[in-house]
Amino acid sequence: MYLALMRYNFKQQFAYRASLYLNILGSIIRIYIQVCIWQALLRVGATVEQTVEELVTYTVMAFLINTCTSNDTAHALAAKVKSGSIALDLIRPMPLKWYLFYQQLSGNVFYLIFGGVPVMLFALIMWRMELPGISEVLFGLVSVALAVLLTFFFQYMVGLLVFWLKDVTYTSMITGGVVELFSGSMLPLWFYPEGFLKVCELLPFRFMVFEPISVFLGEYHAMECLEIIGMQLFWVVLLGLAGDLIWKKVQKNITIQGG
Repeated sequence: MYLALMRYNFKQQFAYRASLYLNILGSIIRIYIQVCIWQALLRVGATVEQTVEELVTYTVMAFLINTCTSNDTAHALAAKVKSGSIALDLIRPMPLKWYLFYQQLSGNVFYLIFGGVPVMLFALIMWRMELPGISEVLFGLVSVALAVLLTFFFQYMVGLLVFWLKDVTYTSMITGGVVELFSGSMLPLWFYPEGFLKVCELLPFRFMVFEPISVFLGEYHAMECLEIIGMQLFWVVLLGLAGDLIWKKVQKNITIQGG
């Protein structure tokens, strides 16, 4: 059933090829600008422990992982509640949470294959990059898979707030900014001051982007990678249970609008 849903979404995505081409072009331009900024900083003598190859690799990996973890669940839930179509979702043979998950996952996999691969090939041609070893790839793939779940469960919790707020537009903007700031998706946490890093260590967001990239870059030994994966599992379970508790409360007080 879930595979059928993903196949259907793949076919749907193929109908918007022009959007895909523009997305690829925009991603290439954005990565090129970011790499130029790193190169300019290093040329003027910026104090950075990482090499330009590591910074280029981080930029490209951040793009790929952001593609994997991209999530619009909060807005999707808000739209369903406003239109009243949530009533149909409640009687589907699959739980709403997993329906939303596989719907989002299929879109992410599509853009990773048809958008992420061309961008990565462009980066490999343009710049030198540090390619991970076999152990880094294995640990990294597990870490990315957990990052996908972690991001989804967080956005799912934010989306459930729509049943009380009726609109999560500004909530999503705030949480999106928080995630971008603390996850390291735009700026590596290497550049953050020590006090700010301590705040990051208390939050789950660094496990969505920064830590998976660090695993791929070989920043950690095997035991440290296992510790990172263990912490990701902890946050996945915690946010997953929290989302289930909120959903149970929602079902007792649900109000269907429109439809």
